[in-house]
Amino acid sequence: MLDFQSAKSNPPTLSRWLFSAIRFGESDTDATYAKIESMVSELGLLPRRIDRLEHIENINQKIIRELDEADIAIADLT
Repeated sequence: MLDFQSAKSNPPTLSRWLFSAIRFGESDTDATYAKIESMVSELGLLPRRIDRLEHIENINQKIIRELDEADIAIADLT
């Protein structure tokens, strides 16, 4: 489990990562992701989102794998 208080006081190493499952292609997607990216980077996490990852996998399988392997995930299901 990630200790947020400890993460705030230690320099970021970016060895852990957060997968952000948010809609893409919408007008507010980049602004929303920028806020998430800023917050999690301060905690020493590397933010990732599916439409910025190079891959040739089935998109659904890739999303499931990213969710399974991430240390933390944020999902917007709207």
